[in-house]
Amino acid sequence: MVLYSTTAAWSPITSHNMHVLVTGAAGLIGGRIMVALLQQGHRVTATDINPIPAATEGQIQGYVDNLVFVAGDLTDFKLVDRLFESGTIDGVAHIGGIRSPLGLDPRFVHNLNVTASYNVLQTAAAKGVTRIVQASSCNALGLSWTQPEHWQLDFVPINETHPMRPVSVPTVWDALTSRKTPIVCQSCKSIRQHSR
Repeated sequence: MVLYSTTAAWSPITSHNMHVLVTGAAGLIGGRIMVALLQQGHRVTATDINPIPAATEGQIQGYVDNLVFVAGDLTDFKLVDRLFESGTIDGVAHIGGIRSPLGLDPRFVHNLNVTASYNVLQTAAAKGVTRIVQASSCNALGLSWTQPEHWQLDFVPINETHPMRPVSVPTVWDALTSRKTPIVCQSCKSIRQHSR
């Protein structure tokens, strides 16, 4: 996971009343991040192309005053603009994406994993957001959806300096997203990259 912030060293979100945009809020990781932020007293604008699952709804019942959920497709940059107009966004947890591309139209997967990520990150940088968390996966290294002979690591723990070996369409998408994130964030000179 790569963290971006304006501070010299990454520090966890500890102040209350921050407004955080969480993408992929209906997913396993995005949903847990949304719940944790709400439990810590933060305001959350959450989005996903899917509705929030019933199990997650049960966990957020006491926090509805601090939550706005917007169902929508992040490839629609006008929707992304509206998300950032819902009040000052202090941080973004961009977790949204298709984790398992098998059986899906590759164009659909590309749009949700690459185009949507660009829309969110570019808008965040343009709006001056100084805290961004972008989730990635081992797909970026070329380890998933490939033949076993490609399942090798040069070193552990893995970080963003590990060589990428995308050998299939799904791994190319994740590699593109992982490589573009630092470039987009460099367009906002106050954002620095930190690894965890």
